[in-house]
Amino acid sequence: MRAKIDAIATIVMCLAALFVAGMVGFRKAPSARRGLIDIPYSATPVANWDTLVRAGIRVGDPNSRVTIVEFADFECPFCARFSESINQVEAEFGKDVSHVFVHYPLRSHRFARPAARAAECASAQGHFKSMQDVLFAKQDSLGLKSWVSYAAEAGVLDTASFSHCASDAKPLASVEEGLRLGAGLGVTGTPTVIINGLRYSSPPGDSLSAIVRAALAR
Repeated sequence: MRAKIDAIATIVMCLAALFVAGMVGFRKAPSARRGLIDIPYSATPVANWDTLVRAGIRVGDPNSRVTIVEFADFECPFCARFSESINQVEAEFGKDVSHVFVHYPLRSHRFARPAARAAECASAQGHFKSMQDVLFAKQDSLGLKSWVSYAAEAGVLDTASFSHCASDAKPLASVEEGLRLGAGLGVTGTPTVIINGLRYSSPPGDSLSAIVRAALAR
């Protein structure tokens, strides 16, 4: 008798598990058919977000179907981590995705503004992307390595002109504009990420590829 009860209980538990699995699959199947996915981040629309695109430095095809706008700080460790996700989606999606870097150096970071200037000076010679990668990769050396050494690693050839540019004390219009726009949006930390006009509550590094894929599906 005991064996029969145990057998019945086992069957009931198996049927219950199958039912739960079926319900989960039922809930997710419609999203899969529409090309949507479950993203663990909330997002809110940003009005006139194209003005942010014009204020930043774009890496990638200007006609890309997905544009990732990032308010970033070169001394921010979370920005360095997010840059790895950016590099991954750039490699994965090619010309379908582009990245717009908007300067937002935080006051609490001593080397953020000089690093932003160094990146702009490298950009003047066509090496913003490589300079960005080097600055984030060697973030622990900010203040220890010279900006010229960063530039040389980034492939900047005219280091004399770069050095003159990097040592200029005048405020950079691009940096000031980034700070102004960020303040208007209520940006308090970096990276602040906006993808095709949707601002994400947290940096969606782990889900960035999935978010881009969903945007392309729409």
